[in-house]
Amino acid sequence: MRLLVAVLAMAVAAVLTYLLTVSPYVTDAEVIVTAPDVGMLSFTLVNPSLRTVCLTGVEVVEPAGVKAELHVTEIRDGVVTMKPVDRVCAPPLGTVRLGHMGYHVMLMGPLNGSRYTFLLRLDSTALTVTVGTHRR
Repeated sequence: MRLLVAVLAMAVAAVLTYLLTVSPYVTDAEVIVTAPDVGMLSFTLVNPSLRTVCLTGVEVVEPAGVKAELHVTEIRDGVVTMKPVDRVCAPPLGTVRLGHMGYHVMLMGPLNGSRYTFLLRLDSTALTVTVGTHRR
């Protein structure tokens, strides 16, 4: 019986350690170019931790000359608008999808590259993501 309790205690400690130290990551990232100088970075931010994780900014590392902003798409009285936002948060043990008709990363500048590298600034860390281009 003592052995079972010890094994269970070690398992609980291992799971808690994992959940308190695991890092967020990105899946399904793509750059969608809708015009020569306008596009969007879409992706899913996965938060496997027990705390809320917020994306607070995005920087285009490569190619040079492209600007990125966090936006949300809103529809009011039949009019679609895009507004800058300060952060996009993923709940504990959850995800948030950045893409069409919701939160997204707006790209502005010469979008003629085939690969893009981004620095995603999170609350306490940063992620580097490299993705290819999808043209529409």
